Amino acid sequence: MMRNKNEIETELKLVAAQRKDWEQLQNEGAKDGYNPYDAKIEALAKELSDLDKATGPLSTPEKIKAEAEWAKSQNWTRADLQKANKACLERGYSLADLQAAVK
Repeated sequence: MMRNKNEIETELKLVAAQRKDWEQLQNEGAKDGYNPYDAKIEALAKELSDLDKATGPLSTPEKIKAEAEWAKSQNWTRADLQKANKACLERGYSLADLQAAVK
């Protein structure tokens, strides 16, 4: 069963705090060196990314089509790439993500 975003983010915050405590204790506050919490943070980040892909605005062909139609309706030109990317980011994905999904 897939956990919800809130559950993953809560655990990520907890593990990040544990990581910081471990650095304080073992490395005297140093940011480099071995930290047993790094792998857990990477796993949680991947789980969060996978959840976003599975439930995000580009997760189904119908959603991709709707977002592509929205983007097309904006009538952006080549000069508007930064504006277009910013608008897409506000909707939860990058312009490159949308272009890749449409292909």
